[in-house]
Amino acid sequence: MKLYTKILIALALGATIGVIAKANDIVWLHTIIKTIEPLGTAFIRLMTMIVLPLVVSSLLVGTASLGDARQVGKVGARTLGFALVSTMVATVVGLLAFAVMRPGSGLDPVVRDGLAAQFTTQAASAASAQTPLVQTLLEIIPRNPFKALADLDLLAVVFFTILFGAATGQLRPERKAPILAFFDGVSDVSMVIIGWVMKLAPYGVFALSAAVFASFGAELLVFDGLSGEWLARIAEAGRKRMTLSVERKTREPESIPDIWLAFAPVKRAQTDWLVEKATELGAARLVPVMTQRTIAERVRLDRLESIAIEAAEQCGRTRVPQIVEPVPLRRFAEDLDPSRHLYFADETGGEPLASSFREGPTAILVGPEGGFTEEERGFVRGAGASAISLGPRILRAETAALAALSAYMALAGDWR
Repeated sequence: MKLYTKILIALALGATIGVIAKANDIVWLHTIIKTIEPLGTAFIRLMTMIVLPLVVSSLLVGTASLGDARQVGKVGARTLGFALVSTMVATVVGLLAFAVMRPGSGLDPVVRDGLAAQFTTQAASAASAQTPLVQTLLEIIPRNPFKALADLDLLAVVFFTILFGAATGQLRPERKAPILAFFDGVSDVSMVIIGWVMKLAPYGVFALSAAVFASFGAELLVFDGLSGEWLARIAEAGRKRMTLSVERKTREPESIPDIWLAFAPVKRAQTDWLVEKATELGAARLVPVMTQRTIAERVRLDRLESIAIEAAEQCGRTRVPQIVEPVPLRRFAEDLDPSRHLYFADETGGEPLASSFREGPTAILVGPEGGFTEEERGFVRGAGASAISLGPRILRAETAALAALSAYMALAGDWR
């Protein structure tokens, strides 16, 4: 059986046993999991232990073998550049993974707050320890190479190794041969140790997986957009379906103003962003309105609904705005309930926002890129809408929609 297959099986098996231990509060199983947890920690430490010897030996031998200092300079620059780029890529991947997976969002609020409190000091220290770019580049040069090794300062280690390898390459063959032979041997030994450590990988992964799930279980916070937020546990999980067991309500449904945002769809990315931010701001309903200058020919409601749900999850909302089918502007204005006051952002001018908005059922209408036509402006006014001004500056369509919604929430909504 392939090693990666063993690791995947160990991961799934550990998660299953951990969930069983947590769900049924099996004391003896918790004891066993705590007993084997150090095995997982040992696996991580062993992998960390062997990384630097392997990197140093391989990089030094390769650099010294080049001989020509100019070639060494090129390789060194590329190596450092690769290290910097890979670090940036890893950071971006981490941020994207955090935004998509939202680690901790499914935990019970009490558990989540307890975990966050443990790392408050570390987070504050990390934020205050940020250094300028020039200082960061200078710190690549280690004052003490052995301390850089001990601190796992990879960039500093790489810099010193390249420098040491370049200097080694300038020695006479009989002087550099013992050095290359030594580090070549270190590289070979490191590979043997890695082979031994990887044999422990399935057991280490099993121990870590079981410990994590035994501590936090398979609990999720779920909401349906209507009845509030609920604590649930995973009862059954398949490849495409999951069954949850709802245990208790954790929050009542939030109360939001009865505010509709009607907007002319723009390009897909901008429309997606508009829906995401309007959800975060607390819109009750989103209405795509087709005007004479609307550039979007097709609106995918399923996509917009998914974006709204993700935005609600990200912000901890228990209500998701209703997103309705696109409607022609004339029909929207004529069919609107007279009790719902309609404000439309008129780029030719209107009443200031501060003196226009009032409480009660409201709809805000924002036009497309290029604005409303004179004909559209006329029948919207004829339908009883109040023209409002969004200020002296020209705004993009999606910016105007969110600016109007934000102003309403501040002046007549629930931000007061």
